[in-house]
Amino acid sequence: TTAKPFTADASQVLEERLFSTPMLKECELDYNRVVAFRLVRALLPRNESSSNVVMALVTEIMGACVLQPLMNLWIPSFLNELIVNAMTAKQVDETTTDETFSEPNAEDTMTNGTYDSGDANIM
Repeated sequence: TTAKPFTADASQVLEERLFSTPMLKECELDYNRVVAFRLVRALLPRNESSSNVVMALVTEIMGACVLQPLMNLWIPSFLNELIVNAMTAKQVDETTTDETFSEPNAEDTMTNGTYDSGDANIM
């Protein structure tokens, strides 16, 4: 009998490595540290950025406490909700605008150069 060769789908192996181990979380944190280091180097004055201790501390705080939570916001479900809310608000604004700035109808009367629909004056 011949042994059957192991054939694994490459995407299945990658998915197993990324999501079954803490590797993905560590990679995200490392990436955030790199971005934070560049930001800190650009934003801190030269006399502050010359200290390795200050650079390491500020980079770690920026990467882990600022960038990591920001990156976690941009998950697909949050983005979808943001898009739906924005589109819904725009549709509500358009209907409100259409009702607010509509042409006066035949029941409205003109007094002193302004249209009066008979409603109480609104301030």
